[in-house]
Amino acid sequence: MAGGRAAAKVALKGIAKPLEQLLKECEELVAKDFMKAGRKGATTFTRDAEESLAQRLARQEARGLSANVAERQTTKWSEKAAELYGRPPAGMFTNAHGHHIVFKGAAGDAGTLANKSQEILRHFGIDPIHGNANLIWAQNANHSVANAQEVLRRLTAAANSGGGRQAVEDALRKAGREVFGGWP
Repeated sequence: MAGGRAAAKVALKGIAKPLEQLLKECEELVAKDFMKAGRKGATTFTRDAEESLAQRLARQEARGLSANVAERQTTKWSEKAAELYGRPPAGMFTNAHGHHIVFKGAAGDAGTLANKSQEILRHFGIDPIHGNANLIWAQNANHSVANAQEVLRRLTAAANSGGGRQAVEDALRKAGREVFGGWP
């Protein structure tokens, strides 16, 4: 009996690797189709097929948090930044404020780019408005199209890297420091 189990385990190990490779290839194809279709044109089925259950639940939770904005209207972003990080070092900024790395309410081209960045954050379960990961101390300036484009470029690269939520959060924080000279 024990020999039969051992033989079965060996046989399963032999097919597990090809199945893992097949699953990986399928995920890559779905991801390519997903990116080709664009976030707005992708169906729920395509999105669900690409996401793990944990990612889907995190995204849905983030959507729920964004939907509750009326209940939690936090517009004092400097107060929230102070609660999270303390005050920025003295003399670091001339006009410091709690700054969203992915803009929260931009208009025009910057708004279009910011909306795409917000969608990436939501996909990985990060609330783009109230989430702590998107808030830093920075000078009250630099809300340009070029900066919105650079943040989107970095988030897209992180999202496609396969590093998951952590890669996106890391790229977001790094953009906050490098693009906006933010702290921490």
